[in-house]
Amino acid sequence: MGELEMMNFFGAAQEIFFGFRPEMSENFVVSFHESHRHGDLEQKMSSDGIGRVGTEGERRHKGSYTICLANTQNQKKAARDLIGKMYSWRKFRSDNVLQESSRLTTFVAHDGYGRLVGTVTVGLDSHEGLFAEEAYRDEITSLRLTRGKVCEFTCLAVLPEVKSRKVLGGLFHVAMLYASRMFNHSGVVFEVIPRHAQFYEKMLGMNRIASGRICKRANVTAVLIHSDFSYVDDQIARIHGEPVEEDESPLGQDRSLYRYFFNSFEEAGIVRRFDEILKKEESGVQIASSVSSLMPLSIFASN
Repeated sequence: MGELEMMNFFGAAQEIFFGFRPEMSENFVVSFHESHRHGDLEQKMSSDGIGRVGTEGERRHKGSYTICLANTQNQKKAARDLIGKMYSWRKFRSDNVLQESSRLTTFVAHDGYGRLVGTVTVGLDSHEGLFAEEAYRDEITSLRLTRGKVCEFTCLAVLPEVKSRKVLGGLFHVAMLYASRMFNHSGVVFEVIPRHAQFYEKMLGMNRIASGRICKRANVTAVLIHSDFSYVDDQIARIHGEPVEEDESPLGQDRSLYRYFFNSFEEAGIVRRFDEILKKEESGVQIASSVSSLMPLSIFASN
């Protein structure tokens, strides 16, 4: 059985036995296809502005991706397993990968066959503080005093075989919109290993605001990087829609990941989905608390 046939088999089996289809989840956020720049979604958005690209058949094949809020035990376990696998592979400590917390929300990306291919967790500012404050309390306190609430991203992971910048860009953008539009956070901090910091500085224009310190949760040296969401908005407006070469270079060699973010029309649809999800939660519809992370390092498809 070839790879495509195998993927079709497991995708069908997942739907038959588990009934899971990301685009039908109550916490579905957005879907898109590899062949479209995010800027091309506008012509195929549904009337409510939600990014369901193409027909159902077009979405359910190789090159299709869906981002949802992780709200089931199966989704949480899959995210936990993915992070644990990636951390273990890189020799990071992974015995305390994921826990539950009301201040953290995890997003998961699936391909057209229902396979989990990426995840990121958003940690909102609260009286509990941020995980990054364990090593960078002074720096984060300064950000709060000068800019207001700041969130953190943790446990970003994309399967190594998934080379799509759209998946990485989509996860980042959805996470940023959630924190900025729904909870009025001014920016994001991110603990990463020094080698990965160069990627985020080059691809997203993030700033390194603290030098390397030991992250006890992962038992590795990490640096703290930061970006204001106002800067993100400016970059999307300035860069969005640049031509993308058909033969894409490796992630770290591209000029900007913002080219793969959603446009303003698509943003509006995503924010409407967030609003619907949060209203359901407030009205008493049970939405399981999302997966949270104790491990603040990023993993993405690079060597």
